[in-house]
Amino acid sequence: MTGCGALRIGFRMTDTQRHQGARAPGAFRHVLRLVARAGRGLARSPRRTHADDQARRIDDLTRATQRLELALAEQVEATRRVAEVATRLDRVEGLATDAMEFAQAAAGNSAVAARLATTVVRDGQPIRVGFLVHNYEAWGALRRIHALMVADDRFDPVVFTIPRRFPGADTFRDEDGNSAGLTAEGVAHVRLNDPEPSVDVSRIKSFDLEVIFRQSHWQKDVPGVFRTDLLSFAKQYYVPYAITSLITEGGGIVEHTRKDVLARQFVAGAVARSIVASHDRLGGARITLSGHPKVREIRTAEPHWPIASTNTTRIIWSAHHAIDGRWNGFGTFPEVCDEMLALARRRPDLDILFSPHPALITRIDGMTPARRARFDAFFRAWDALPNTGQLRSGQYLGPFAASDLLVVDGLSFLMEYQLLKKPVIYLSRPGSSPWNAMGEMVVAGTHELPSARISGIEALIDGLSNGSVPRKDAAQQALIDELTPRDDPARFIVDTIHDDLRAEARRDETAAG
Repeated sequence: MTGCGALRIGFRMTDTQRHQGARAPGAFRHVLRLVARAGRGLARSPRRTHADDQARRIDDLTRATQRLELALAEQVEATRRVAEVATRLDRVEGLATDAMEFAQAAAGNSAVAARLATTVVRDGQPIRVGFLVHNYEAWGALRRIHALMVADDRFDPVVFTIPRRFPGADTFRDEDGNSAGLTAEGVAHVRLNDPEPSVDVSRIKSFDLEVIFRQSHWQKDVPGVFRTDLLSFAKQYYVPYAITSLITEGGGIVEHTRKDVLARQFVAGAVARSIVASHDRLGGARITLSGHPKVREIRTAEPHWPIASTNTTRIIWSAHHAIDGRWNGFGTFPEVCDEMLALARRRPDLDILFSPHPALITRIDGMTPARRARFDAFFRAWDALPNTGQLRSGQYLGPFAASDLLVVDGLSFLMEYQLLKKPVIYLSRPGSSPWNAMGEMVVAGTHELPSARISGIEALIDGLSNGSVPRKDAAQQALIDELTPRDDPARFIVDTIHDDLRAEARRDETAAG
C-alpha cells in the first residue's frame, strides 16, 4: 500500500486510562476526549479518502497526543507534590498531636507547654533527668538537686507529678495536690494522671530520659507501672525521702528496694551507709556517702509561722500514720489527740501547729463513719481555736525554723528537727519497731514521754521552755556531725551523676573504637 490512504490508526483507552480520566481535572479530561474523538474519527474514515483530510486528522491526533503527554506529565508531577505535602502534613500532624498531648498533660502550665511544643538542642548533649513526684510533702529531698540541674547546662531536668495511694486509701489519688505544691514553688512539671497508667509511662519514655529519680522505695505507694524494676529504660538514682532509716524492721530497710537495679544510692552518713550496705545485694558497691540534701535545707530555712498570734512559745505537734498497732506501730494519735486538744484549750499562751502525716489522713478517711466521727469532731474543735493550726502543705521547713519545740511520735521529724538543736518530746508507745544504730543516736537527743503518760506533757513543755529540764545539746550535736559529711550534698550528687554518665559514655566510645 502506498500513500496515506493505506494508513489505519486505532486508538483505544485502557481501563486504567478511563479511571484516571474520570478522576482528572477538567482540562486533562478535555484532552482525553479529543484524543479519543480523533481516534474514533480515523477508525471510521473510508479506506480511500482525500490525502489532505487524512493528513489533517493525523496532525490533530499528533497534537492531541502531545497535549495528552504534557497533561499526563503535569498530573504525575501534581500527584507527586500532593503526596509529598501529605507526607509532610502527616509528620506535622504527628508532632502537633504529641505537643498537644504533652501540653494537655501539663494542665495549663505554660512554661511546660512551651517547652514541650518545641525541641531545643543545646551544645554538649545535656543529660535529661526525670523526677517522679508522688509525694510533694517529701519533695525537700530532691528540691535542691532539681534546682541545681535547672541552672546547669549539663542537665535537662523534667518533673512529672503522678498519683499515690497511701495506707488507708482505696484508690490512687492526690496528683492534683502534688501539682499544686510544685506550682506554688514555681516548679514547671508535666501532670500524669491518665486512667490507664501505661499511657503515662509512654509519655515519660518519649522524653528519652537518661536518669530517673523516684521519691521512695515503697512500691505500693505508686501505680504498678512505676515500680523500680519497670523503669529500666533509664538509670535510676535514689536519694531517700527520709534522711536515713532509723528502725530495724517494719520498713526500716526494705528488701524490695532492689538496689541491684539502682545505678547508685546516696546516703546521709557513715553509720547510715554501714546499715544500708549490710542489706545490699551488691555489698554496698553502689552506695555512696553523700550527705543528704534535706539537711542543708533544714539548717538554712527562713522562719515562717502560719498561726497569727502574739504568743512567744510555738510548738509543732506531728503524728505518724502507723496507728492501731499497724506496720511499725509508732502512731499515737488516737491515744494523745484529746489531751493535746485539752492542752491547747487551757493554754492559750501556747501556739500549737498540728502536722499529721499525709497517710494518717487517708487512714482516718478510710475508717467507719462511727469511728471517724470522733476524729472529725477533733479537727473541728482544733481548727476553731485561735492558737492552733494545721500544716498539710508539706512546707514545714519555715515552721521548723520559727518554732521552739517539737512533739512527735516518729519517724523523720524525730531526727530532722534536732538538726536545729531545739528540744524534741518523743511520744513513745510499746510494741513499736526496734531502733537501729541511727535510731539510737536520734533517740539520745530527745526527751521521751510514753503516750500512756500524755497528761505529763504540759509540765515537760514548761520545763524545757524555762530551762528547768536539761537540754540534749551534746547528743544532738553528735547527730549533726554524723549527718553533715559535706557542706552541699546536692552539688556532690549532681556532679557524681554527671561524672558517672560521661565516664560510661567514654567507655562505650573506647569499646566501639
